[in-house]
Amino acid sequence: MTTLAMLVAIVPLLIATGPGAVSRFQIGLVIATGLGIGTLFTLFVVPAFYVLLARDISAET
Repeated sequence: MTTLAMLVAIVPLLIATGPGAVSRFQIGLVIATGLGIGTLFTLFVVPAFYVLLARDISAET
């Protein structure tokens, strides 16, 4: 929910017009991409890595 709220808050940066719109878009894009990648890693990559490590440890004991 926190990530979703932050992504919604970034929408004005992504749709900005007028002077400085390019720099606002770039900042918004970097933040949105970073949040998206971080969320995907947290939800999928970290648990998968944990499962792989848990299998190796349980096989040794």
